[in-house]
Amino acid sequence: MKKQTNMRCLAFILVFLVAATAAPLIGGKADVSYAAASRLKAPRQVKAVSEDAHSVKLSWKKVKKAEGYFIYRYEKGSKKYVKIKKLSAKKKRWINRGLNTDQVYRYKVRAYRTAAGKYQTGRASYVVSVKPQTKKSGKKNVRRVYMRKRIDGLYPGYRMEMEAYTDPWRNIVSKKLVWESSNPNIVKVSKSGVLTAVRTGTAHVTARAHNGTQAVCRVKVIDYKAEINGKSVSLGEKISSLNRKFGKPYTGSITDSLIGKLMEDWGVTDKRVKVHVYGSSAGELTVIAQKGRVIGFASTDEASFNLMGIKNGEPKGSQLEQRLKKRWPDLEYYDESSEGGLDYYEGYGDGYITELLVDVTGGHVRGIAVGGETMMADLAYTLIFM
Repeated sequence: MKKQTNMRCLAFILVFLVAATAAPLIGGKADVSYAAASRLKAPRQVKAVSEDAHSVKLSWKKVKKAEGYFIYRYEKGSKKYVKIKKLSAKKKRWINRGLNTDQVYRYKVRAYRTAAGKYQTGRASYVVSVKPQTKKSGKKNVRRVYMRKRIDGLYPGYRMEMEAYTDPWRNIVSKKLVWESSNPNIVKVSKSGVLTAVRTGTAHVTARAHNGTQAVCRVKVIDYKAEINGKSVSLGEKISSLNRKFGKPYTGSITDSLIGKLMEDWGVTDKRVKVHVYGSSAGELTVIAQKGRVIGFASTDEASFNLMGIKNGEPKGSQLEQRLKKRWPDLEYYDESSEGGLDYYEGYGDGYITELLVDVTGGHVRGIAVGGETMMADLAYTLIFM
């Protein structure tokens, strides 16, 4: 009996402890507010402009669930950011007056909520620097950043240097641009603006000037993949991966007497560019690679292939053309069969990088080629017939 009583007491204590521990999770308003406050995001699109010779105007995008904002300014004396203004959630801009003309000021913004009578702040925004100026001021604030608005048709592994320009482009507070990707898992961008496509999807790349003025470019990454005899090959894929799938290939480079001459005729001078031929016949798969990654490949009807829905043996016609134009809008048809040439479609994908060649000699698809650089599709296809 005594043992049962002790067990009941122990059970009661455990229930009490569990209830006390769970109370903050299911209980009062203060706890809910605290959890919401801890998730406040840093203000975005923070921007600072000169309002007049002694004032600057700050603006930012509203933060969800914020009850207000704190403005911080860097003070040289204390060498730290000091809170100088508290604003309500309705405010998305504020003018800091009484400043010195042509002196550079640095700011950041933070959202807050209240919980149990205390302020709970989110992460601080990035820093913006600006100076009140006149028409006679020497170094100016950036007024605008220019960059292309979209890049479509990159493939995983592709790298390129982004270009962005400021207005004005000289005699400005700072020439440095801060680069940022909305999703580094899809598109990465370095501190110097070098973009790397990682995997398929869409991301936005931002170039931001010293005062928060920015330009945004939408980047779309596509997987240009073909199935060749039941095995896949993609633009940007590593050659080491293809070697495991297709076996050891014949490899040539621009120093090769035959391949080299043809490649030089096509304007290829980079000695890092190599040609790999897989399969029992040259027609199965020919790959052009640079730095160990595929930048172009081709196959003919000696192999069974399917490139994004384009299959060998498929009839030439309007249905084929419609599918091609969805991916390669700039599509043209050429018939050189009477001169001993090919009957083929040539297209340029998504207005930026990838090109396509589809051989329809004899009224059906008998060859395909896709390339990630200028003429690489044509070159890969031509190399099949060497």
